[in-house]
Amino acid sequence: GFLAQALEFGLRGLGLALGAAAIGALCTLPVYLLRGMAAGDVKLMAAVGAWFAPAVASWVVAFTFLVGGVLGIALTLAGRRRHGVPYALAIAIGTASTLLLMRTG
Repeated sequence: GFLAQALEFGLRGLGLALGAAAIGALCTLPVYLLRGMAAGDVKLMAAVGAWFAPAVASWVVAFTFLVGGVLGIALTLAGRRRHGVPYALAIAIGTASTLLLMRTG
């Protein structure tokens, strides 16, 4: 994400990627600290954020949290939630949802 942003927008792109990665990491860090996700999920969210502008990264985080909540509820109701929610799946769906909305909106 950092390289793509830098190649596309130069130093400004690198700054945007850094800001967006920080949004991804800082928004998920409290969830990690409360043991709601693993450290790898925080790093993945930061890496995904780096591909976007900070405002778009905020939407990715928001959709990811929504999807994660729905997954958590579904797994709990199905009796399969024992060790948390598979957050990589929530991050993937949240990212795809954001991209889909960007394309159609």
